[in-house]
Amino acid sequence: MEKNIHGYLVAIYEPARITVATSKYLGKSGQYLVDISKANSSFIAINAGGFKDNGGDGNGGIPNGITIKNKSFVSISNLYDYNVIGFNSENKLLMGKYTPIQCQLKKIRDAVTFGPILIKNGQKSTIKGNGGGGLSPRSAIGQRADGIVLFLVLDGERNLGKGASYEDVQNIMENYGAVNSACLDGGTSTSLTHGNVLINNPSTSNGETRTRPISTAFILNKDEYDNGDYNVLEK
Repeated sequence: MEKNIHGYLVAIYEPARITVATSKYLGKSGQYLVDISKANSSFIAINAGGFKDNGGDGNGGIPNGITIKNKSFVSISNLYDYNVIGFNSENKLLMGKYTPIQCQLKKIRDAVTFGPILIKNGQKSTIKGNGGGGLSPRSAIGQRADGIVLFLVLDGERNLGKGASYEDVQNIMENYGAVNSACLDGGTSTSLTHGNVLINNPSTSNGETRTRPISTAFILNKDEYDNGDYNVLEK
């Protein structure tokens, strides 16, 4: 793993409480993760799927691929460009190139589209070199064999050549026990909130510290008890 990578890892013990949340302006523009989190009263939120972003100037309004929220298709486009990443009715993290019909057959309840897949059924994907993505801020999701879900964000000052490679993310997820894991959108989208407060330090390609509007997020919903059903670890 590259040295001096800073980030946060969240372990969530109740995957049934993880759902997809979207910008309330979906189709027109995205929202900052903090605003998506507040609108959904979430404990934890992480940026999720990719979105139309020609020239890096996208406003987060139009998600790529398939987006599913509470068993309903929120958006469908570019069906085979990216991997579907989401949870089925048994709260298992599934990943693959699925059509809408396949998503229904697999009973996927909440999902977004991105990648690459890093680990599937305990087997690490082969990544050549830096995977084509270089060093960058990264977001990822994973699940251990015991069902615990991992949210990971890694910061990086891209103007200084700092950040994480796909292999770095893969190794971290493996080290923390993930048997299934995939990258979520990275770069300036990389963001994590705890109690509706942004806790990481996302950056632009010029090294400016800020985030950007996004289409979708994975959130940990509140229940009637604030009983600490998660842990946040600063790496």
